[in-house]
Amino acid sequence: YIFFSEVIFPSTSTKPQISSLCILIIFLSAGYIRTVINIPGFEVSHFSHKIEEYDGGIAIIQEIPIKRTSLRTELRIINLCNSANKNCISTSGNAIVYFKLNDTIAQYYKPGDKIYFQGKLREIGANTNPYSFDFKLYLYNRGITHQVYIWGEKNHILLEKDCLSFIYQKAMKVRDEFVAILKKYDNN
Repeated sequence: YIFFSEVIFPSTSTKPQISSLCILIIFLSAGYIRTVINIPGFEVSHFSHKIEEYDGGIAIIQEIPIKRTSLRTELRIINLCNSANKNCISTSGNAIVYFKLNDTIAQYYKPGDKIYFQGKLREIGANTNPYSFDFKLYLYNRGITHQVYIWGEKNHILLEKDCLSFIYQKAMKVRDEFVAILKKYDNN
């Protein structure tokens, strides 16, 4: 204890460079440990360790679906399910989901909606264009390594609405009100 306090808070007889070096080492170590812990798939409960025998799951929508060539949103996977033997296991991790653009059910999904989906989770493919934006790396840095395509309205069902924490629900409500104000004054 005395050595540690002398290093962190040195007396006038020791050099301040030693304490600066120790603080720098502590911060670098903390950053490295945080980075290692946040690697997708590092957790034992991550769904990527168990996806071979499962063809669906239960997940919570994390973002408002974005319309492009299909509807895309982020899911927090909470269970993987096997439809053949009606078996589900608890998991963790995030994935990207793609719905058909004209899917009338998926268009109304909001963050916090709990859904059951049928579809095989697959690893996100590598970028095929050199020197272009690396979407796989971008998603990896956000903790997402897998995706699922759901091309039929019969392959997903809404189980429950508003499965978010109270604070997150209030934040989404403020966000919706802010977006409504922006749309009201948008000239386009």
